[in-house]
Amino acid sequence: MLHHLPKTTRVVAVSEMRRVLKPQGRALLVDFAGARNGRGPRLHFHRHGHVEPRALMQLAVDAGMRVVDSGPIGKWNLQYVLAAMHPA
Repeated sequence: MLHHLPKTTRVVAVSEMRRVLKPQGRALLVDFAGARNGRGPRLHFHRHGHVEPRALMQLAVDAGMRVVDSGPIGKWNLQYVLAAMHPA
């Protein structure tokens, strides 16, 4: 759902995710990458935005988390970033 938010609100949303994580907690960020290049219903519903994988990683890092893993998931050009709290 991050692609539905303005860039500044994405930062706030991911920072809030980090705030509520337990000390050993993890956050999973998933969004479309390059959905604007799609066709059919996907383009109709997601033509207004997408979040590139590097931007997902940067959101996690900027919120004070470390990226554990990332890559494609499922279909429709979905990308994920698994982020975790920094060790104490």
